[in-house]
Formats: sequence, C-alpha cells, structure tokens
Amino acid sequence: MGRKFNTFILAVFLSGLAHCAYARVLVFGPEFFFSEKGKHQQVTKEFKVHDTDQKFMLSIQSGASGGKGVKAVITLNGARVALPDEFGERLMISEPVNLRNKNEISVETTGAADAPLLVTIINVEEEHTMTAEIPLLREDVDFDGVVDFEGYAVMTFPNGSFSTAQSVTATLIPTPSIRYLFETDDIVPRLPYEIRINTGDKPPAMDVELSVGVPDSLIASDYAVQIFAKMHDNPDAPDLHDRFFKLSSGLNSLTNMLKVTLPRNAFSSFYGKNGTYEAVFTVGLIQ
Repeated sequence: MGRKFNTFILAVFLSGLAHCAYARVLVFGPEFFFSEKGKHQQVTKEFKVHDTDQKFMLSIQSGASGGKGVKAVITLNGARVALPDEFGERLMISEPVNLRNKNEISVETTGAADAPLLVTIINVEEEHTMTAEIPLLREDVDFDGVVDFEGYAVMTFPNGSFSTAQSVTATLIPTPSIRYLFETDDIVPRLPYEIRINTGDKPPAMDVELSVGVPDSLIASDYAVQIFAKMHDNPDAPDLHDRFFKLSSGLNSLTNMLKVTLPRNAFSSFYGKNGTYEAVFTVGLIQ
C-alpha cells in the first residue's frame, strides 16, 4: 500500500516537473496548422518570451503522407521566414529565428493536398543535461536506480543493471533538418529534439523502464503518440541500417507521460563518443 501511495505522489510531482521543463525548451507549439486542398487558410497566434537573449529555432514538419504539394508562408513578427516553395513528404526544416517579449506568428497554407504542418519554436541556447549515479549491484535489497531528467524523462535502471556504481547522463539535443529513417514508410512527425542516455563505458545489463513527457497539444491531436528508439539491424554496418523503431508504450493521462521498456540493446557504442554507450530516442506521431 505504501509503495502504491508513494508512486501516486511521485506521479503528481512529475506532472508538475514536465510542465516546467517543457516551458523552458518549447517556446511555441508544437502546434498543427492544416492545409485544405484548393483552399487558402491563414491562422495567427501570439506568444510571449521572457528572456529574448537566447538562440531559438523554428521547426516545420509536414504531418501526413501525401503532403507533397502543400505550400506555406510563415510570418514571424512581420518578417517572412525563408521556406521552400512546397513541402514534400517527410520534410522537416529548421531555421534560426529572433524573438521579442511579445511575438506574433502567422501561418498561411494552400496547395493541392490535405495535410497538416507541425510548427514548433524551441530554445536551443541552454544546455539541457543532467547526470546521476546508479548504485552498484545489491543482492540483499530490492532497489532500483532512478534518473529524473527534469520532467523530460524518468529512467529506472533495475537493481543489477551495473556491477559497479555507474554515472548516467541524459542530454536533450535539437534534431537537425535532415530526413530520419523510421521502421515504416509512413511519415513520422516528431518533437524537434531527441534525448540521449549515456551510460559511460558499459551498457546496462537489463532493460530500462522509461517514462517520457509529452506536450498537451500532441496528446490532444488525432495522432497516436509513440516513443521511437534508434537501433541498428546490422552491427557491422550501423550507418546503413540505423533507424528509429517504435516501442510499445502506454500513456499515463495523469502525468502526460509515455511509459515504455527501453531494450538494453538500444545502448550502443556507435552512438556514444570515445567508446561510451548511448541510447537515442524521440517522441513521434503516427496515424
């Protein structure tokens, strides 16, 4: 009973953390703007930023298969953002932008297809990282090592994951404007950042229980929110076979966090630097 009660208190606490954390990295959105075939639509939104002496990045993604042919004009504080003439399938572009304390963004869409655009502005100035130590194996107690990454994610390493005390570092990295390989041919719009878990010179010996925070706007959308982890099919040729695989996950509606088991083989020395082991995951949307 006590364990369940403590879990409930922790869930409420993590819910508050998630909102605080996303308030720092997500400046605007993620928000969907819809293109309707043969029609011109324009939507204008306002948002505020407290600290303008930061670096910000605007991310735009086409949000459905068949998005080719969608045209968009985005205006930020009266200045038009440089965009391609058309958005193709699987296109994600990122542009640096300057913001004021009070901002106005306008999105005009038109074209020959019905497809949403996912628009996000994130703060890329601050480094979002934290390190925690996982205790050594204890055979006399049932104790798990927990890494709480400021509401972005909570990682639970079961007792016995490491034979010695091990430092684990979680880092949030903005994703570049390139096409990512996913396990299916369906388009996968996603958060414009990924989270990396580095376990140092050795991978965990057991699967990791993972809870990942999800913004309200994605949960309220018509998409299913899923966690995707980067893994390779062929260890001898990781660059050719790396792709993001969907992990079976469940949503906790109380905390707005996805819970999933991250397989231990997601930790690879191909992803970490200087021979360290790292797992990479992101939140994606599927129809």
